[in-house]
Amino acid sequence: MHLADFNALRVELQRSADWVKALLAPLAQTDPDFLTATPTSSGQGTRFAVQPFDRP
Repeated sequence: MHLADFNALRVELQRSADWVKALLAPLAQTDPDFLTATPTSSGQGTRFAVQPFDRP
């Protein structure tokens, strides 16, 4: 899931980008099989992506 995939007119985050990054960055470091963090192509931000997983 990428937040960028959502329609900006229909989704409004209730927290700042800095708050989201501060919350997700440590999770991406401790559990990269669940969440990854990569720089955006512009180098101006970070893209977080939930990794695919096998369903039982």
